[in-house]
Amino acid sequence: MKRIDPEWQAIERCLPKNFRQLAAQMGVIRPQPAQLEAKINDAAVLLRLLLHHIATGASLKTTVAQAAAGAVIDISHVALHKRMITSGPYVAALTSALLHLEAEAAPERWGGYDAIIADETKVLAPGPFASAAGLHYALRLTDLKLVQLFLSTDDSVGETFRHFEPQPGQLWLGDRVYANPPGIAYLVDHGAVPLVRYNRGALPLYDEAGQRLDVKALVSECEQAEEVREWAAWVHPTNHAPIQGRLCVRKFTPEQAAKSEAWYRRENPGAVTAEGLYFTQYLVVFTTAPRERLSAEAALALYRLRWQVELRIKRDKSLTELDQLPKYKEETIYTWIVGKILAQTLAQKLATRGVAFSPSAWHEEAWRATQVMWQAFCQAVALLKPLALAQRFHVFLEHLSRYNYRKHARAAIRERYFPGEVVLVGSG
Repeated sequence: MKRIDPEWQAIERCLPKNFRQLAAQMGVIRPQPAQLEAKINDAAVLLRLLLHHIATGASLKTTVAQAAAGAVIDISHVALHKRMITSGPYVAALTSALLHLEAEAAPERWGGYDAIIADETKVLAPGPFASAAGLHYALRLTDLKLVQLFLSTDDSVGETFRHFEPQPGQLWLGDRVYANPPGIAYLVDHGAVPLVRYNRGALPLYDEAGQRLDVKALVSECEQAEEVREWAAWVHPTNHAPIQGRLCVRKFTPEQAAKSEAWYRRENPGAVTAEGLYFTQYLVVFTTAPRERLSAEAALALYRLRWQVELRIKRDKSLTELDQLPKYKEETIYTWIVGKILAQTLAQKLATRGVAFSPSAWHEEAWRATQVMWQAFCQAVALLKPLALAQRFHVFLEHLSRYNYRKHARAAIRERYFPGEVVLVGSG
């Protein structure tokens, strides 16, 4: 980069030390002969462009215009979009390294299962008349590789495993919304294993004789903090044979229970119940994985690991409000998703003075620190600092005009040869 930016250098120090070598290994940055004048030949420049676009919510056009005005690099928004299409696996690899997921989520630690996290986040669909949409995605937990993506603007389309195509040997992790008999039957019929947070309203459980289990009475047997218990449980999907699984429970510590209760009250204003408050003392999951392959302790630990990755996207919403997807293209959306996780992870590292918490060690204090640090992080990745904007604003405008030239040129030609017609800039 032409200018030394100490704030960006602080971000670079939080990245894996081999981030440049990794970019070359993955073909994101390729050596080019000098005569070709490759625009982006440094992984740091690429990451700064991507993080500015993803973390601040700036459009691609605004991002590259600010990059030009800030003397970082001069490229078109089309060139940046092409980079977004190809950068997803690289951004995911960086994020996985920072979160230690390759070791934490390795299949050999979890009974040989390939762990897949399924989730949905609310976004604004691309386009000038953006509408709310649900972005359903599945990521492999080990390396955050995209498994599948589904975007729906239909409010009636909810979160379900049936949006995806599970494979044998996979273990699919989902929150309470995914815990229902049809979804569990769908995974089992495809040879996959569910691990879901227990849903009191949507997931009735039965004993071997077909009698309804009193889950509240069962979990009450966990009396000591951090105590783990499990029971055999069956799911009875409609028009399907009963599915045997296990109900695994861990009692929270008093501090964890207090935070769980605060979250429950915050998320259910006006609908708090005594039973709901009771269950805030426990982490309760259901899985069909056999005990000899995945113990109750391991199942609960794996669910908590999934929790940490999901929270980085969920909590991003509380910092940046509802985001607008850059494009409908799957590769671009994938880069956007893993870029969100990377931005949150980097902000956390800055907030905790360079201490890289592993996902299993994530705690509320680190999150509060990240909340405070988020604005500073966005300023650090900014391509044009606020005080420099006035001085370089003419360059910013000139760059926007330059890459809009062809649109305006087409409009001028139409006006010349078809006078009197209504001419829309950028039409046709």
